[in-house]
Amino acid sequence: MGASVCGIVVRCLVSGQFTGLEWLFVALCRNAELDVYAFQFYRKRGVYLKCVGLLLLEYIAELYMVPWLKCSRKICCLGWITSGCMWATCQDTGNRRDHTLVTYGIYRYLRHPSYTGYFWWTVGLCILMGNPISVIVFPSVMWSTYRSRVKFEEETLQKMFGQEYTDYKKQTFIGIPLL
Repeated sequence: MGASVCGIVVRCLVSGQFTGLEWLFVALCRNAELDVYAFQFYRKRGVYLKCVGLLLLEYIAELYMVPWLKCSRKICCLGWITSGCMWATCQDTGNRRDHTLVTYGIYRYLRHPSYTGYFWWTVGLCILMGNPISVIVFPSVMWSTYRSRVKFEEETLQKMFGQEYTDYKKQTFIGIPLL
């Protein structure tokens, strides 16, 4: 619950950033005009407050209905923790004798939680930063990278685990569009 409250506070601060910067600009550049009417949304504060309320309501609803959208970095960490010694920074070529197929925890749902979490984190970060070019370029580069990594890893795991991996793939998804 603490993370939920923290997320709500962060979103309130981010949504208030525009108004705060607007006020700071007026304070620095047009100090004589500094009053409540200096806020662009003051005259329409009812509509603005409804929009902020909708923002918070949507956040809370999504947090409980599709929580994985709100925790992309946690998805990465859960993947690392769940896979334990099976997780590696380099792609495994299948030479490890102790390699087992991890199908519990986050891996019960996602085959590549580290890639999925990081991909959605980049998308969210680009949107949050308001960078329209980066929101297309950065996720596209990540998608291309993960496409080749996932292909290699899935072929390797298929060779290592055969039918067990085929069955596992039918019960899980990757979580990155078109992969």
